[in-house]
Amino acid sequence: SYNTNTYSNLSPNSSPYGYGNGWVTIWTDCGTDGEIKVYLNGIYIGKLTQYFTSGTPDCGESGTLSTNKPAGIYKIEAKGNEYSWSGTITITKDRCLIQGLKK
Repeated sequence: SYNTNTYSNLSPNSSPYGYGNGWVTIWTDCGTDGEIKVYLNGIYIGKLTQYFTSGTPDCGESGTLSTNKPAGIYKIEAKGNEYSWSGTITITKDRCLIQGLKK
């Protein structure tokens, strides 16, 4: 006899964010800054209007800012009323990066 309930552990070759793309989810714990505008490589991608008081949100969770981009290194800049952030992030193909903007 044979077992009909055996499944492969290999995941299918899927590109959940589009071919060659990765995903980035940006969040903040800063509640005093009003809207925080976020830029990747100098291009405005959106704003954060909510903040998280504990823990790290999941990829694409409500209250975060998420976008998919071709894999690579990006300059990230963010500006609120009080704080500003600047640095680089690496977006990896088929993966989600969760990037916090900490006060």
